[in-house]
Amino acid sequence: MGLAVFTTDPNGDASAVFSNVNTRSQVSSNFSIPDWGNEVTAVSVRSATIFPNPASGQFTLSFSKPLHVAGTATLLNELGQRVRQFDLYAGDLEIDGDLSGLPPGLYFLRTATSDGYQETLKLLKQ
Repeated sequence: MGLAVFTTDPNGDASAVFSNVNTRSQVSSNFSIPDWGNEVTAVSVRSATIFPNPASGQFTLSFSKPLHVAGTATLLNELGQRVRQFDLYAGDLEIDGDLSGLPPGLYFLRTATSDGYQETLKLLKQ
C-alpha cells in the first residue's frame, strides 16, 4: 500500500494531508504500519530542471525551491565518467554551468545533497 501526491508542473511543489487512513491485510504477520496517529502528511518534493536543453556553451540548473544544505552537481559523459563538478550551497535556487571544451553529445547531471536529495537529469550538448 502506498500514498502519493504529485504535480504535473515541473517547477511546482506538491503536498497533501491524508486523514482517516485505514489498512487491512490478509497476511497480518508480514504487514506493519507506523503509528502516525490518524493523520499522515506528505512532504513537498524538490525537483530540478536544466535550461536551455539542448545547450551549446552555458546551461542553468534550476531547483523548484532553495536547497536546505550544500551538495554537488556532477556532470557525467555517456560512459559515466565525471567531466565537471559544481558546488551547491544551502539557499541555491539556480546555478550556471559551463560546457565549453566538451564535445557534443549526451551528458548526465547528477545532483546530490547531504540531506539525501538526489536527482539525475539528461543534458544534450549541441
